[in-house]
Amino acid sequence: MLECKIDEPESKGKGQDKHMQAVLSKGLRLMEDRMLANDERKRDNITARLNSWKGELIKSAPPTNLSFEGIPINFAFSDSKRIKKRICEKYEEWLTDSEQDVQFCLGCYIAPYYCSVNSTWLYVTKMKPLSVDDDSDDD
Repeated sequence: MLECKIDEPESKGKGQDKHMQAVLSKGLRLMEDRMLANDERKRDNITARLNSWKGELIKSAPPTNLSFEGIPINFAFSDSKRIKKRICEKYEEWLTDSEQDVQFCLGCYIAPYYCSVNSTWLYVTKMKPLSVDDDSDDD
Protein backbone atom coordinates (compact mmCIF):
# COMPACT_ATOMS: atom_id res chain seq x y z
CA MET A 1 0.00 0.00 0.00
CA LEU A 2 1.23 3.47 -0.86
CA GLU A 3 2.18 5.66 2.04
CA CYS A 4 1.37 9.10 0.75
CA LYS A 5 3.46 11.50 2.77
CA ILE A 6 2.99 15.17 2.08
CA ASP A 7 5.60 17.42 3.58
CA GLU A 8 7.49 20.52 2.60
CA PRO A 9 11.16 19.68 2.11
CA GLU A 10 13.77 22.37 1.93
CA SER A 11 13.78 23.55 -1.65
CA LYS A 12 16.51 25.43 -3.46
CA GLY A 13 14.02 27.47 -5.49
CA LYS A 14 11.32 28.36 -2.97
CA GLY A 15 10.59 31.67 -4.72
CA GLN A 16 10.06 29.86 -8.00
CA ASP A 17 7.91 27.24 -6.24
CA LYS A 18 5.63 29.96 -4.80
CA HIS A 19 5.37 31.58 -8.23
CA MET A 20 4.45 28.26 -9.82
CA GLN A 21 1.85 27.61 -7.11
CA ALA A 22 0.27 31.00 -7.86
CA VAL A 23 0.24 30.30 -11.60
CA LEU A 24 -1.33 26.86 -11.03
CA SER A 25 -4.00 28.35 -8.76
CA LYS A 26 -4.84 30.98 -11.39
CA GLY A 27 -5.42 28.24 -13.97
CA LEU A 28 -7.60 26.27 -11.58
CA ARG A 29 -9.82 29.30 -11.04
CA LEU A 30 -10.19 29.62 -14.82
CA MET A 31 -11.14 25.92 -15.02
CA GLU A 32 -13.86 26.47 -12.40
CA ASP A 33 -15.12 29.58 -14.22
CA ARG A 34 -15.27 27.68 -17.53
CA MET A 35 -17.21 24.87 -15.89
CA LEU A 36 -19.78 27.37 -14.57
CA ALA A 37 -20.05 29.53 -17.71
CA ASN A 38 -23.74 29.71 -18.61
CA ASP A 39 -23.39 30.59 -22.28
CA GLU A 40 -21.12 29.57 -25.12
CA ARG A 41 -19.65 33.05 -25.68
CA LYS A 42 -18.57 33.32 -22.04
CA ARG A 43 -17.16 29.78 -22.13
CA ASP A 44 -15.19 30.60 -25.31
CA ASN A 45 -13.79 33.75 -23.68
CA ILE A 46 -12.67 31.79 -20.62
CA THR A 47 -11.20 29.05 -22.82
CA ALA A 48 -9.11 31.69 -24.61
CA ARG A 49 -7.90 32.98 -21.23
CA LEU A 50 -7.13 29.40 -20.20
CA ASN A 51 -5.04 28.91 -23.34
CA SER A 52 -3.14 32.09 -22.50
CA TRP A 53 -2.63 30.76 -18.98
CA LYS A 54 -1.02 27.61 -20.42
CA GLY A 55 1.65 29.82 -21.97
CA GLU A 56 2.22 31.48 -18.59
CA LEU A 57 2.52 28.03 -16.99
CA ILE A 58 5.13 26.99 -19.56
CA LYS A 59 7.14 30.15 -18.83
CA SER A 60 7.07 29.44 -15.09
CA ALA A 61 7.92 25.75 -15.58
CA PRO A 62 11.25 24.37 -14.42
CA PRO A 63 14.44 24.47 -16.53
CA THR A 64 14.64 22.38 -19.69
CA ASN A 65 16.68 19.67 -17.95
CA LEU A 66 13.55 18.65 -16.00
CA SER A 67 10.43 16.89 -17.22
CA PHE A 68 7.15 18.44 -16.12
CA GLU A 69 3.83 16.62 -15.82
CA GLY A 70 0.64 17.89 -14.22
CA ILE A 71 -2.88 16.77 -13.40
CA PRO A 72 -5.81 19.07 -12.54
CA ILE A 73 -8.17 17.36 -10.08
CA ASN A 74 -11.59 18.57 -8.86
CA PHE A 75 -13.40 17.58 -5.66
CA ALA A 76 -16.86 18.52 -4.38
CA PHE A 77 -15.53 18.73 -0.82
CA SER A 78 -12.61 20.34 1.00
CA ASP A 79 -11.77 17.75 3.67
CA SER A 80 -7.99 17.44 3.35
CA LYS A 81 -7.86 13.85 4.66
CA ARG A 82 -10.43 12.67 2.10
CA ILE A 83 -8.63 14.54 -0.68
CA LYS A 84 -5.26 13.07 0.28
CA LYS A 85 -6.72 9.55 0.46
CA ARG A 86 -8.42 9.93 -2.95
CA ILE A 87 -5.28 11.26 -4.63
CA CYS A 88 -3.12 8.52 -3.12
CA GLU A 89 -5.59 5.82 -4.24
CA LYS A 90 -6.32 7.08 -7.74
CA TYR A 91 -2.85 8.32 -8.71
CA GLU A 92 -0.66 5.83 -6.81
CA GLU A 93 1.25 4.69 -9.89
CA TRP A 94 1.92 8.26 -11.00
CA LEU A 95 2.99 9.35 -7.50
CA THR A 96 5.34 6.46 -6.84
CA ASP A 97 8.34 7.20 -8.97
CA SER A 98 11.64 5.36 -8.76
CA GLU A 99 13.51 8.59 -9.52
CA GLN A 100 14.96 9.91 -6.27
CA ASP A 101 15.14 13.53 -7.40
CA VAL A 102 11.43 13.84 -8.15
CA GLN A 103 9.74 17.00 -6.85
CA PHE A 104 6.05 17.80 -6.56
CA CYS A 105 4.33 21.17 -6.60
CA LEU A 106 0.66 21.75 -5.73
CA GLY A 107 -1.62 24.58 -6.73
CA CYS A 108 -5.01 24.93 -5.07
CA TYR A 109 -8.20 26.89 -5.62
CA ILE A 110 -11.39 26.52 -3.56
CA ALA A 111 -14.65 28.04 -4.82
CA PRO A 112 -17.21 28.39 -2.00
CA TYR A 113 -20.92 27.88 -2.71
CA TYR A 114 -24.12 27.90 -0.67
CA CYS A 115 -24.82 25.37 2.09
CA SER A 116 -21.14 24.67 2.84
CA VAL A 117 -20.54 23.19 -0.59
CA ASN A 118 -17.09 23.75 -2.10
CA SER A 119 -15.47 23.08 -5.41
CA THR A 120 -11.88 22.23 -4.55
CA TRP A 121 -9.33 22.20 -7.34
CA LEU A 122 -5.79 20.85 -7.04
CA TYR A 123 -3.16 20.92 -9.74
CA VAL A 124 -0.50 18.35 -8.90
CA THR A 125 2.74 18.64 -10.84
CA LYS A 126 5.67 16.27 -10.94
CA MET A 127 9.13 17.41 -11.99
CA LYS A 128 12.11 15.14 -12.40
CA PRO A 129 15.50 15.26 -14.10
CA LEU A 130 15.55 14.13 -17.70
CA SER A 131 17.57 11.04 -18.36
CA VAL A 132 20.25 11.08 -21.05
CA ASP A 133 17.92 9.03 -23.28
CA ASP A 134 15.17 11.66 -22.96
CA ASP A 135 17.47 14.46 -24.19
CA SER A 136 18.58 12.83 -27.44
CA ASP A 137 16.61 13.11 -30.66
CA ASP A 138 17.13 9.86 -32.55
CA ASP A 139 14.30 10.51 -35.05
